[in-house]
Amino acid sequence: MEIIRPEDDGSHAAPPDADEYWQESWYLGWYDPARRAAGFHHLGLQRVRRRADVWSWIALDGAVVGKYQNLRLPLPADDLSDLTLGPLHVLTKTPLRSCAVTAAYDNGNRSDVVYEAFTDPFAFSLDAGADIGKDHYESMGRVTGSVTVAGSETEVSGWAYQDHSWGPRHWGMLLTHPAASSGASPASTPAPGSPTTATPPPGATPGCGRPTAGATTSPAPARSPASAPTTKACS
Repeated sequence: MEIIRPEDDGSHAAPPDADEYWQESWYLGWYDPARRAAGFHHLGLQRVRRRADVWSWIALDGAVVGKYQNLRLPLPADDLSDLTLGPLHVLTKTPLRSCAVTAAYDNGNRSDVVYEAFTDPFAFSLDAGADIGKDHYESMGRVTGSVTVAGSETEVSGWAYQDHSWGPRHWGMLLTHPAASSGASPASTPAPGSPTTATPPPGATPGCGRPTAGATTSPAPARSPASAPTTKACS
C-alpha cells in the first residue's frame, strides 16, 4: 500500500476473485492510566463469507466492566465510516484522523470516546510468507470521553492506537509472524474465554507487521506530534 487516501477510511469491497479468507478489519485500543480504564474494540467484515465478528471490552478501576464477543454476526450493510455492529458504533469525524466510538453492553455499562490521531496514518505490510491484510494503515493518538458503570459516568483520557486493514488472510501459509500483544495494557487481566483470550476462526485474527518503505498519505491538516506510551494490537 503506497498511498493512503481519505476514502480509505471507509469500507472496501472484496475483488471479484477474492476467496473466503478476504476480510476487512478495524481496531481501536486505548488506556487511561489515571483511571485504570481501557477499551479494546475489534471488528472484522468477512465479505465473501457474508458474516462479521466483534471482540469488545472495557475496563474501569482495573476491572472489566463490559465485554462482548460474537464471531458469526450478519454482515452489516453500513459503511465503515458510520457502522453499527453488535455493541459498537463507529463514526468517522475526520477521515483517517478522528472517530467517535461507542460501546454499549447488555449489562447497561458503556463507553463513549473520541479518538484523535497525533499524525497522519502510516502503512503496514504483512509479508511474512503469506498475503495477510495487504492494505493496512495504523495511527497513534489519544482518546477522551467517558465510561459509564451502573449509571455513574467517569471521564477518561488516555493514549490510543487505531488500525484498519483489508485483504486476504491466509494464516496457514505464514513462515513467521511477530507476536501480537493484547489491546489495552495493564488495566485488567480478562478471564479465559474473554474477547482478548478467545481463539478466532480463520480470517478473523488480528496481526502485526512492519512499515512499508515510502508509504505516504494524501495531504491533511498538520498537527503537532506527541510522544507517549501506546497500546498495541493489530488487525
